[in-house]
Amino acid sequence: MKGDLNIKAGLKGFKMTVLDQIVEGDKVATPWSFEGVHTGTVFGIPASGRDVTLSGISIDRVIHGQSVEHWSEGNFGRFLDELRGEPDPGSATTK
Repeated sequence: MKGDLNIKAGLKGFKMTVLDQIVEGDKVATPWSFEGVHTGTVFGIPASGRDVTLSGISIDRVIHGQSVEHWSEGNFGRFLDELRGEPDPGSATTK
């Protein structure tokens, strides 16, 4: 969770969006995304002023309304590339 706070503190206008939630038994799947402007140091990467986004999915096991287990996957590699200003390897570049 410390990493989550580091990300949020480094983004001005931080906005998280829950895209959907699916419940099956004691599991809740939540696709999510967040965005903001990179104005502070995030994971050692100094502020760039770039608009950045991160998306992923979290799965929680819930007992009596409390999350007792949590798993999360996201496109962190792409997010770090955005922070550094590296181009998307899947995009076309012109010379």
